[in-house]
Amino acid sequence: MHESVFTVAKHFPNHRPLIQSLFRSSPVFRETCLDYHKCSKALHYWSNSSSQEASFRRQEYSVLLQELKQELLQCIRLYDGDRAVSNIQNKGENKG
Repeated sequence: MHESVFTVAKHFPNHRPLIQSLFRSSPVFRETCLDYHKCSKALHYWSNSSSQEASFRRQEYSVLLQELKQELLQCIRLYDGDRAVSNIQNKGENKG
């Protein structure tokens, strides 16, 4: 599994199996994970830099990281919601 999965799963530990599944099955989710991982590494780099632009870059990457985190959370919630609806529908069909 790509290291980006572990980076994302660290922030959403209750959804680790779902994250792994979505990473394998959803190109959009996979790309967002990869972007999140790259952004996280860049933020770490700029957090340890003493260059003049470091403060600006830290702020820039921090905002971007939060936006990507929200995107990932939205995907997770959407999939969880779809799965919950499917489970409810399946239970209803089994009663009939």
